[in-house]
Amino acid sequence: MLLLRDLPSWAAFQPFSASRAYVLKGKVPNLWSMATVVVALGGSLLRPEVEGRQTWLQGMVEVIVSRVESGSKVALVVGGGAPAREGIELAKPFIEDVSHLDRIGIAATRLNATIVREALSEGGVAVSAKIPESIGEAVLELEKWDVVVMGGTEPGHTTDAVAIRLAIQSEAEKCVIATNVSRVYAEDPRHNPEAKSFDELTLSELQEIVGPPEHAEAGSSQVVDPVGVGEALEHGLNLDVLDGRDTEVINKSLQGENFEGTRVRG
Repeated sequence: MLLLRDLPSWAAFQPFSASRAYVLKGKVPNLWSMATVVVALGGSLLRPEVEGRQTWLQGMVEVIVSRVESGSKVALVVGGGAPAREGIELAKPFIEDVSHLDRIGIAATRLNATIVREALSEGGVAVSAKIPESIGEAVLELEKWDVVVMGGTEPGHTTDAVAIRLAIQSEAEKCVIATNVSRVYAEDPRHNPEAKSFDELTLSELQEIVGPPEHAEAGSSQVVDPVGVGEALEHGLNLDVLDGRDTEVINKSLQGENFEGTRVRG
């Protein structure tokens, strides 16, 4: 039987959470190496017109429960998707300031983040009650909780870029970019079905594909934000780019297994 004296001093006085409950039940090993991973969930994964979206959300809850039980800390950064694009499109004729349009998109990301956060909480995950509004706040919450969910932060910062910055500042082992395409393509496969796809890329090669690290128009969408790629390149952060519509693909990436998608390394 595991006794309190058998735990290292730092573990004995940590705030109680789901993964630490497993320590008290005798499932010890993973606590000594709590890996952190950040996942950027494209807002399109939650869009209301997609059939089976509740099944997808339940699958995400199961994936996160599994990672927490194995001793990982997980931060989810959720995009705005259709609500962001529709809101920006509605307001665009009346608003010239791009930062004001960005704020509409940010509000949509936080709505989607709240949906994911509440689903995780109902699923028994020890998730922070806060939807952080800055990367610094998210880092602090991740120190106290095994799971943190957030949306955008400020105008000019896409949720991809936020996820990558959060991964860098929290010293995560990698950032998973879960989008609605199966991998990185040389061109948009929706416009060119014959576009070349990649199983592996360097960060420099990905930067060449997505373009220079510059802020894009509010509401626009790319497989990975060029600004985020630039920061990943600067800090040598590993990225996994995959189709997040299949939660098992996300799960395989988080477990370090082979997955269908693109591995991007320094």
